[in-house]
Amino acid sequence: MFTVYELGTGRTIDPEEFGDRAEDGNPLWIDLFQPSEDEIELWNERLQLDLPTRTEMEEIESTSRLYIEDNAFFMTATVLAQTDQPSRMNSTPVTFVLRRDTLVTVRFVDNTPFRLFIKNRKRRAGAKVTPSHVMSGLLDSIVDRLADILEKAGAECDHLSSEIFRSDTE
Repeated sequence: MFTVYELGTGRTIDPEEFGDRAEDGNPLWIDLFQPSEDEIELWNERLQLDLPTRTEMEEIESTSRLYIEDNAFFMTATVLAQTDQPSRMNSTPVTFVLRRDTLVTVRFVDNTPFRLFIKNRKRRAGAKVTPSHVMSGLLDSIVDRLADILEKAGAECDHLSSEIFRSDTE
């Protein structure tokens, strides 16, 4: 599944319009969420890129997660997922591909930071936004979510510590 966002207007566009939009100058964010191999190939052709598959994203060495290829910056980050349920929390790779006129994200889990970012962007539609603004906004949203998780974990540790070490004479 994928969604194409036109950053100038904030609207989602039909992928069939993709070829026509090159002339209007509005940059795009293409969010590939749980894409099939066929969808990866489709966007590889349309964008003249070599987007990674899920297997490739998971196998990327930590030293190879940031590189330039085909006039695009590629970054694969490990992001926490299912953070609302600590017992099911896990990490998942997310790839960001940044070009001057397009941001492509490839992800396989519905991350809370992405949902929050999209919701906030829709409220501010019409503002001048570039693909690099979207990428930095998404990364900021991910960091904010991690900070919330760490703050909650710290509070739980403080509570457990006080329970374990409290004096019986109090």
